[in-house]
Amino acid sequence: QLPDVEKLPPCSFLVHFSFELAKPYISRDDELLYPSDNPVRKDRLFKVPMIAPSTWKGHLRGAIRTCQSLKREDKVLDRLLGGTGEENVEEFTRGRLFFYPTFFKNIGLEVINPHNRKTKAGTNPIFFECVPTDKIGEFTLLYVPHMALNGIKPGTDQFYGQVREDMDVLLKGISDMMLTYGFSAKKTAGYGAAKDQLPFIESNTPGKILFHLNPKPQNEAAVENRNQTVPEICCNWLDDRGNFLVYDKKERSKKVETREWSKSRLNQYMTAKRVWDEYQARLKSYMVQTSPVEPKVKVLTFEKISELPGLMRIIWPGGGEINEKLSGKS
Repeated sequence: QLPDVEKLPPCSFLVHFSFELAKPYISRDDELLYPSDNPVRKDRLFKVPMIAPSTWKGHLRGAIRTCQSLKREDKVLDRLLGGTGEENVEEFTRGRLFFYPTFFKNIGLEVINPHNRKTKAGTNPIFFECVPTDKIGEFTLLYVPHMALNGIKPGTDQFYGQVREDMDVLLKGISDMMLTYGFSAKKTAGYGAAKDQLPFIESNTPGKILFHLNPKPQNEAAVENRNQTVPEICCNWLDDRGNFLVYDKKERSKKVETREWSKSRLNQYMTAKRVWDEYQARLKSYMVQTSPVEPKVKVLTFEKISELPGLMRIIWPGGGEINEKLSGKS
């Protein structure tokens, strides 16, 4: 189940898509007793092949540094993946990215047959487990700007600049990792790559980004009217359901003639009725003044992994402030 992005801080977003393997995926499990000498990593409980969150994090860091030529000391890497703190322990920070594991349903077998350089003949074939080609997994990554670096507070232009830079680097990094860099052991030999076209599962769009926006502020007058409580003078004239007791002119005259009401009580009723009508008018005014609330979470869909970097132009079309249509600014 995907996390509820709406409950996270503004500018948090979730990247989720299903992908299909273009090349087999291999890894190394730490299980000691196993029929194969090279088992693929599996979940300890269900024994199904998996890609651990730490594996995704390591391959993404490598893809960003290699394909985007970023250096180790670049601040964007510290914000996304956390600082190393090698020189100063106090500088260690947790990154803004949270990775989820990926599970597969099938296990295959690959063979490497080393050849003798002189005889050109195979010697001892090496068998190792893998996840076969064309198998489907799910990639899920969560970005939460839970910290402000260098004294930059959330909601400022500098903060939005950080988020924009993070998203730009991250979406390009995911695309490079899945299509070019790889996310498997022996990736230099071509293992661990995904197909660009995402598979359609159960008629759902395979790829989406859930972006948490800043909600549009409501009209101040509407908020003030909404917070109005029932006037105290009207409370004595309400029935069990909270409705005002309405008496027409004939009924009021009859109550006075039969001395059920005194003239002072009649005046109290008329005053309470006038106040109640004004209260109801304010409530109707609130309903008119309040425009439909903009959604707090914007859903961006895509059908190819290579489309990920292009989604930046939808959120930040001008390269500066967040898209006004997405943020709900008037």
